[in-house]
Amino acid sequence: FSAISDVSAARIWVMDPGVRYPDDIRPMKDGDLSRVRDVRGVDWAVPLFKGTGRARTANGEFQTVFVIGLDSATLLGGPARMVAGRLTDLWEPDTVIVDDAGAARLGGAKVGDLLELNDRRARVVGICRVERTFVSFPVLFTTYARAVTFVPGDRRAMSFVLAAPKPGVSDEELARRIGEQTGLGAFTSRQFVLRTLDYYVHNTGIAINFGMTILLGFLVGLAVATQVRVSVRRATRSAWALRRSMRPMRSGAEGHRARTAITARDVVMPSRGSQWGVSAAPSPAAVRAAHAVITTLTAPPARGPCCAPPSPR
Repeated sequence: FSAISDVSAARIWVMDPGVRYPDDIRPMKDGDLSRVRDVRGVDWAVPLFKGTGRARTANGEFQTVFVIGLDSATLLGGPARMVAGRLTDLWEPDTVIVDDAGAARLGGAKVGDLLELNDRRARVVGICRVERTFVSFPVLFTTYARAVTFVPGDRRAMSFVLAAPKPGVSDEELARRIGEQTGLGAFTSRQFVLRTLDYYVHNTGIAINFGMTILLGFLVGLAVATQVRVSVRRATRSAWALRRSMRPMRSGAEGHRARTAITARDVVMPSRGSQWGVSAAPSPAAVRAAHAVITTLTAPPARGPCCAPPSPR
């Protein structure tokens, strides 16, 4: 739903009642714009065109693009973050603004370059920054009248109507009035986002794929962490026995160092191994690292002067 969040000026989205998400385009009649403007409480309402076309770059390559047509008089709904150029440059003939990520997909398009859409010339006059779309197509902004010529389509061209309430009228109240008086679908920006999210959750496999990925990562991390814990516990049995035998040694530098080393081995290493296993288990490098740790911990401990068995008397 990046198409909704990028149009911060629009507080009400009016559309065909059957539209379920921003890319589900069902054009409306031009007369619907006047019907929305006649609703009590509407401060302003402008048309918005959205369509899919094919752009031809200077090197002859073709790229599918989203074409957004803004109200020619106000340019409401245009990009808020411009990297190069100005939004008002769209008032010049045959001009478009391209998003920065899409410019790279259009052969590194920059200000002054020419594109071709539906056998019509389009001159790039600006580079903007917008949220990435779900399918990562380049996004081209232009005026409403020009967008209709860039994208051949049906007799009806208006995709949405963007509106805002007058002071003292809430967004929810105005959306309800528009829906009741016009019979069109009218939603606040937040309601449209939730409607889009509901569609993707219930009609696509995105939620299942994400859930399975998270669950698989957790199970692999849990398995590695459990293996590290079991291996460390087995490897430290002799250390615990040694600690019990050292209980009479309550003072002295050697006893202190030995107790510190054993405690570090018994407490720090298992906890660190668990953390590393849970956080990095899905990667092959983490599995190899866990194997190396287990091999090291299960090796017989080296006998130092303080750990040597007492000599027979």
